[in-house]
Amino acid sequence: MHCYLLELQANQNVRKMRRMKSLLRFRSLEEDIDTAHAEQLTQLKGSRSAKSGVLTRKKNEITDLMKDACNLEKVKSKMENEFLKAYRDFNELNNSVKSLLHKDDVKRDQCEWFAPKVAPLLIFQNNVSKWVDQIEKVTGNDATMGTAITVDDEVMMRPRGVKSTEMLYSSKSTITL
Repeated sequence: MHCYLLELQANQNVRKMRRMKSLLRFRSLEEDIDTAHAEQLTQLKGSRSAKSGVLTRKKNEITDLMKDACNLEKVKSKMENEFLKAYRDFNELNNSVKSLLHKDDVKRDQCEWFAPKVAPLLIFQNNVSKWVDQIEKVTGNDATMGTAITVDDEVMMRPRGVKSTEMLYSSKSTITL
């Protein structure tokens, strides 16, 4: 009888060990998923930051071109073919980042990182639009760029002098160039 109890106890221990191994494999799988998620988020944030740098370079190139009214067509072309494409890519990367963030982190990321990056871009686009209109008025060329950029409702814009804690929420902001 004593051997039977020992065998029964051994079988119970084996079952417990199997359950523990199963739980450890599950935890390991969860940790792997969390690690992959974090790596993907880091990669997307890096890509988004790099695209922000591309937009800054395009902005500077266009600003230099705007010093001479003869560059009207170059400015319009660069805005349509380079800047706006990069801006759309930037927005897509931002949406991908938002999809991987926890709900609480989305608002913080948008207020602290994205909004300060996008606000000057929107101001720049508005300034380019005004410049193009002004040059076309002077030259008699009334063709417009006709390209619109829409910023999602969640985008918060921070004008100069406004602290991040005083963010202004805007509903759809569209600038047509």
